[in-house]
Amino acid sequence: MDGLSNIAIKALLDNLPAMTFSKDAKTGRYLACSQSFAEYAHKDSPEGVAGLTDFDIFDPVTAAHFVEDDKKTLEMDEPYIFFEDVPDAAGSVIRHLQTTKMKFTDELGRLCTLGICTDVTEMVDARATEAEMRARQYELEKQIALQDQLLEEEKNREQQDKMITALSSDYRSVYYVDLDKDEAICYRADDRFEEAPEVGQRFPYLRDFTEFGINHVADSYRESYMRFIQPDNLRSELQKQQIITYRFLETHDGVEKYSMIRVAGVRHVEDRTDHIVHAVGMGFSDIDDEMRQSMDQQQALSDALETAEQANKAKTAFLSNMSHEIRTPMNAIIGLGSLAMRNESLQPETREYLEKIDGSARHLLGLINDILDMSRIESGRMVIRKEEFSFRAMLEQINTMVMSQCSEKGLKYECSVTGGINDYYIGDDMKLKQVLINILSNAIKFTEAPGSVTLSVERVSVYGDQSSIRFIVRDTGIGMSEEFLPRIFDSFAQEDSSRNSKYGSTGLGMAITKNIVELMNGT
Repeated sequence: MDGLSNIAIKALLDNLPAMTFSKDAKTGRYLACSQSFAEYAHKDSPEGVAGLTDFDIFDPVTAAHFVEDDKKTLEMDEPYIFFEDVPDAAGSVIRHLQTTKMKFTDELGRLCTLGICTDVTEMVDARATEAEMRARQYELEKQIALQDQLLEEEKNREQQDKMITALSSDYRSVYYVDLDKDEAICYRADDRFEEAPEVGQRFPYLRDFTEFGINHVADSYRESYMRFIQPDNLRSELQKQQIITYRFLETHDGVEKYSMIRVAGVRHVEDRTDHIVHAVGMGFSDIDDEMRQSMDQQQALSDALETAEQANKAKTAFLSNMSHEIRTPMNAIIGLGSLAMRNESLQPETREYLEKIDGSARHLLGLINDILDMSRIESGRMVIRKEEFSFRAMLEQINTMVMSQCSEKGLKYECSVTGGINDYYIGDDMKLKQVLINILSNAIKFTEAPGSVTLSVERVSVYGDQSSIRFIVRDTGIGMSEEFLPRIFDSFAQEDSSRNSKYGSTGLGMAITKNIVELMNGT
């Protein structure tokens, strides 16, 4: 008997009235037994017998006798039936037993023995008649026949359950693979290949699957295919997940098509005590249409991305060139306007016009400079310098500029420094000033009198010769909604477009600020 499951053996041992047990033929250790046999061995339960040998339970003479009976059983093709007088595990009581032993192979491929012991002590002591012995023998034969029927039904049901668990029914070909024996059985044949195994045929797994890879797997996939089908790889991957797949390009009669192998453990690895996958179900399916459609979609997305990137580069180059071209005449307009306003004989109305022209020109120049900064950032041409600078002098320049702007709007401005700021640092003070002025200018722009703007500077940590400094800007202005926060650093993003005309916002300041901060390894 081959491939018997431990479930079937346990069911048999639990339901037969006789003392029953099963052993591993190689190690001689008990695998399972009935409660009556456990009591005979002076154990509380069958679990107390499992894993022991005859020498662990009985006296040496009795144990050697049982081992010899096992050897005879393994040499016979038919059940080995015999009568014997044996002591119990304590050696104090002699029992007359009729024993039937037979060999079988369990689901793990182990050679095992199955024993059924009937206690005939009372019959012998009472000098049972020959008719009674015949009746007992007939009953025993019925039990053996029932056992054979149960085991065969369990074997068939288990084989079906294995395939149902491992694979669905929509595969081109299906195989059951015993990884321990390197043996495969075909359950659904691939009619496209003449050399393919037929339904029910057993064949060497690794040899035939390797030949298939050599003959029908495209060169670019062959090496990875060979790695995938290795038993050790299948075991390893199936310990991580219950089902694994491999997609490859298959060649047949000069035609290339994409196929997929799907592999599942016949039983989940967690259901086994050794946590090793011993057998798998393997199915091949055709996925050519699906793969080629996916590849077409990926190519279309790649083409669209390349087109968008080219368009973005062209846009950046155009804005950069135009900004440079516009900035030259704008500087001239601002310069000439400044010269014109120095004329003390100007009419008040004319001076007012020139001041408005100067304000609008400076606003436009600021927008142009922002666009130039964004184009440098997007093209990767913005570089952060590493030069020694006076932190105190930089902060004084910022405070002077911001204090002047706050004074013009009637706002209160305060700046505080804590945490042991050094006098000199190495970095890009120009970019740092640009960041802080951008944020502070926004705070001033969106704050009305009698409000306030504050700047806090704090050294939060020191790593060797490097410092982390935190800058905090607070204002009492109009603020923004929580919903807008995720978009605050987007280019041209404004929570309310109507504010643009009131506050003159370009929508680029925060985007430029964020990029500069990240270039300086900040947040």
